[in-house]
Amino acid sequence: MAIGRIILTLAAIIGVVESLIMLVLGMFPLVGHPFIEGMLDVGSLTLLSAPFVYLLVVRPVMRQRRREADTQEALNAILQLALQPGGMHVVLGRILDAVMAIPWLCVRPQGGVFLMDENGRMSLAVQRGLNEPMVRGCHDLSEKNCPMARAAQSRRSIFTSCGGALNDPCPGEGGMHGHMAMPIVGTTGETLGVIDIYLDNGHSPRPEVHFFLGRVARTMAELIERERIAKRIEYGDTLQAIMDHAPFGIWLTDADGRPQFVNETLCAEIGVPMERLLDARYIGDLFDEQVRGEFSVSLGRGLASDRQRTVYSTIDVPGEGERDFKITRVNIRGDKGEVDGFIGIVEDITETRRLNEQIAHQATHDALTGLLNRSAFEQKLDQVCGTIGPKATPHALCYIDLDEFKVVNDTCGHQAGDDLLRQVTTLYTKQLRRTEVVHTPDGDRLEPALARLGGDEFGLLLYNCPADQAETVARRLVDVTKRFRFAYMGQHFTIGCSIGVVEIDHQNDGVNGVLKQADAACYLAKEKGRGRVHRYQPDDQEILQRSGAMRWVPRIHDAIENDRFVLYFQAIAPLHGNEDGDRFEVLVRYHADAGDGDIPPGAFLPAAERYSLMPLVDRWIIDHTFLELARHYGPESGRRLVSASINLSGQTLGEEWLLEHICQHFAQGPIRPDQICFEITETAAIANLETAMSLIARLKDIGCRFSLDDFGSGLSSFSYLKEMHVDYLKIDGSLVKDIVTDPVGRVMVESINQIGHTMGIKTVAEWVENDAIRAVLHDLGVDFAQGYGIGMPAPFHALDPAPAPGG
Repeated sequence: MAIGRIILTLAAIIGVVESLIMLVLGMFPLVGHPFIEGMLDVGSLTLLSAPFVYLLVVRPVMRQRRREADTQEALNAILQLALQPGGMHVVLGRILDAVMAIPWLCVRPQGGVFLMDENGRMSLAVQRGLNEPMVRGCHDLSEKNCPMARAAQSRRSIFTSCGGALNDPCPGEGGMHGHMAMPIVGTTGETLGVIDIYLDNGHSPRPEVHFFLGRVARTMAELIERERIAKRIEYGDTLQAIMDHAPFGIWLTDADGRPQFVNETLCAEIGVPMERLLDARYIGDLFDEQVRGEFSVSLGRGLASDRQRTVYSTIDVPGEGERDFKITRVNIRGDKGEVDGFIGIVEDITETRRLNEQIAHQATHDALTGLLNRSAFEQKLDQVCGTIGPKATPHALCYIDLDEFKVVNDTCGHQAGDDLLRQVTTLYTKQLRRTEVVHTPDGDRLEPALARLGGDEFGLLLYNCPADQAETVARRLVDVTKRFRFAYMGQHFTIGCSIGVVEIDHQNDGVNGVLKQADAACYLAKEKGRGRVHRYQPDDQEILQRSGAMRWVPRIHDAIENDRFVLYFQAIAPLHGNEDGDRFEVLVRYHADAGDGDIPPGAFLPAAERYSLMPLVDRWIIDHTFLELARHYGPESGRRLVSASINLSGQTLGEEWLLEHICQHFAQGPIRPDQICFEITETAAIANLETAMSLIARLKDIGCRFSLDDFGSGLSSFSYLKEMHVDYLKIDGSLVKDIVTDPVGRVMVESINQIGHTMGIKTVAEWVENDAIRAVLHDLGVDFAQGYGIGMPAPFHALDPAPAPGG
């Protein structure tokens, strides 16, 4: 502008000078000098046209060069901004700020950059100066008829004058204005977005605005593409890292099954270097034939189905041995549906399979012995019971019960009992595998099924084995058990077993039926002296009696729940002098229906013992005994109780509730501990020695007394007696009943009495039927007697006072 003013000033001065010259020449005309006149005319014209030349030519050129310089300067600044660090949206914001700051663009401080995603949706990414309704309206421009959307679709710059129109695309914007929307187009011709600025008063932009915004859009396009490439690279690196660290092997192949990619996990799983895997013709060749059949064919021909396929394979991995793999094939299809390759997913399932096998084994096998458990054994039994035909060779079931297991378990502890069961399992397994494996005509190998049914009981299923042959097998097991010696921490034990055998033919009674039959036969083998075999016969009277005992189970439950038991007492009399008060043993009867009377304990207690119901029975007896004693020997009864003997079974000795339950009764009164004597049979005490000794000690501490019942019936009576600290020995009635005529019995009773007295223990003779037996016992020095010759059992209500005459 300064140069223009100087030129105009010089032109004015020249004009004045020229006017003066022309005035002088007019006063002094130079006739005959045309050249001078011509020169003066040319100079005058030149001087007069100079301002117009400047205004029409020089000034526009200078202004255009200045704008080009400003435009280039602005573009250089924007390029510098694009190269600065920061996220794409941050850099786009900086560029938009720079554009808004250029005054010669004639822009309002409003505008935005819109980006298009991979799904063709275009939305506002960066904005400056837009109000909230405009920002919401620019959220998604994919389906809108606005300058930005049209510029994106046409890939051409769009100018639109807005303001006051019915369909104004700028919500909340007032006044006339214009949109200059310039598409941002990538190198491949796709629309990446749009840059939009607002022009004052809706005036059309000059050409340099189009040029400038076009260059800005190109810079933004480079920035956006660079960002996308970086993301693809980052995504590719991340994907590679994810695939390499995936917990399963992955490989990709071409359409001919040749590997194109493998991850590190696959190399580690199968123990093959990546170079070898990528050089291999088919990875499927590393696995077995089934895998090769799925993966080593041309995919274009052989794998037309879209369904994924899964196969399993076992391969020898270097340094690992055999490993199990699950291999899943997924087809990769091209745009036209053709198979371009496949993805193979390889999972090492060795540990999973082993764990599943372990879980399945645990579900069907006993954890201690490794034998089949009861559930799995019953399933095998159910299968043979349901499939054997009329003409088929029968099978056999053996029910095995160890005879001295409780002695070992209670003497040496549960660890010893567990060791005994494991050793017996090994003994039986070796014996059966040597002799009893059956080969069917079809070539199948049928091994005997041996199971632990619970505690010290075993089940043995012999295939294609008639009852006679099964008895021979059972006797052989009895013999090897007798010869077996169990040693534990310096102690040695001889054990035995009792076995019940039942034949399984097409007329079998099903799983429950044959198990009950075998159990009943085993029980009889035990009752007959142990260490023997008893075969089930349908017409066996002993078996029938055993079945009758089983029928007592629901009746015992009913008696406990509905008080159908009745308590009796039987007197125990001193043989030397008298006592001031009553001494007796508490007995139990089952109160049958009217007319049948009270049933003695010999009919139902064996069933209660066999089916582990004695703790329930004993608890009922204890509770009702204290009730009866309180009623008949309370402070106002006028009676004196010396001792009431209550029987405790071997099963009850191990019950956790027993001690506390007894103490609760004493706490309630009026019966004192010194008035109660608990009787434990010799066999129960020896079988539960540790438990019995603990209970005796704790109850004696509070004042109770103890009696060892049926003493002399076992083989270990004297060896255990000194450890038990009992108060009374009840001499077994089988030694007492013939004492008058049997000198051996007399000597045995005398010996027991002497040993008892030596240890400070009083003696009680059972089964004293008459005065003659009583007299002999008196002479031997026995302290007390009990039996029908002393007093008959009577119900407790016999102690009730007699009704008054006429009452």
